[in-house]
Amino acid sequence: MESESDKVEFYISANLEKDLDILSKSDPYCVIKKFEGNSYVTVYETEVQKNNLSPEWMGSPQIPLSLQNNQRLKFEVHDYDRKGSSELMGQVETGVLAVVDSGLIYLGLKSAEGETVGSICLRAETVSKNQQTFSVQFKADNVEKKDTFGKSDPYLVLYKLSENGKWFKIHQTEVIQNTSKPLWNRFEISAQRLSNQIRDNPVKIECWDYDDSNSSDYIGQVIAKASEFSVIGNQFPIVNPEKQSKKKYSDSGTLEILDFVSSQEYFACQPVNLHSVCFYEFSLQRSCQVPIFTAYKTFFSLKAQTVQRVEPFVKTITPPKQDAPKKEPKKQTPQEETKEPVTKPPIPYMKKTPEESKANSNLEISSKKEPRTASGICANCNCLIF
Repeated sequence: MESESDKVEFYISANLEKDLDILSKSDPYCVIKKFEGNSYVTVYETEVQKNNLSPEWMGSPQIPLSLQNNQRLKFEVHDYDRKGSSELMGQVETGVLAVVDSGLIYLGLKSAEGETVGSICLRAETVSKNQQTFSVQFKADNVEKKDTFGKSDPYLVLYKLSENGKWFKIHQTEVIQNTSKPLWNRFEISAQRLSNQIRDNPVKIECWDYDDSNSSDYIGQVIAKASEFSVIGNQFPIVNPEKQSKKKYSDSGTLEILDFVSSQEYFACQPVNLHSVCFYEFSLQRSCQVPIFTAYKTFFSLKAQTVQRVEPFVKTITPPKQDAPKKEPKKQTPQEETKEPVTKPPIPYMKKTPEESKANSNLEISSKKEPRTASGICANCNCLIF
């Protein structure tokens, strides 16, 4: 009987020592393989990073893996070649639990001959079943010109922050050609992928100018809380930190939230990682009527762009109050509307006989108490004595 598979997302970066290209740097990409049967099977290939020996690839989609059996994985880094077949730069094998449990792990890359050619950084997050998703759209204005002839070709790269202070790439938009007012297509992203389902976690958005022949040119960035990106119409200055010291520099453009639609109530509290502490590690007390979650909160300095401290906190989540259903008035049928109202006849007045009237008057007199008379006066306080 096959074990039930879990869905895992991988975030990968590398530092490569050897350059396989002669006239330029290598164009690396990573291949994820899992062991099935008697061989490794490819499950995902990252995008190609041009002219880059320190690539940071975008997070992978959800990959079904067996955590119970500690399924074996192989990560291969190749140098992309348009003319011929790609060349293997380095590879490493490991079990899936070693990546998931560590939160963040660095492994050495070996060439086919067994020589060390660099290192690879791996992070794996198990995906919760009830995924909350957002539909997001950005636009920008007055984007700084980077090309000599014509305007920039801007695109956006989104990052989320781990508890270790490392940024991981989570999404990249399409390139808008030759414009200072780009309008990017709408895209969908889960709350876990955006900020580990925590409203106050910082999200970084970098703006780049695409260059087909060389590496892209950096324009600037925006760093804000995830909750701030959920407000439609919010505007953020695109800032290049290297130019902030200049007197005449203000910003490199403006980023605006054009649309943000949530599939459910914003950032529902659910476990992020079942095997390691990522921004949340929950312990649920099932004996209580109201669930209590123990979590770790990360404090991030937007100015220094570093993690200041991580503190545990307890938050009690009460279920939302449900209003009692309103009773709608009963609708009358056409027959009931035309039907005349029924009036009851008045109760007839019954006259009493003289004998009954006399008996009732005697009963009222007998029920009355006779007044009491004082028998004397007290000599001490002059009060009446009965």
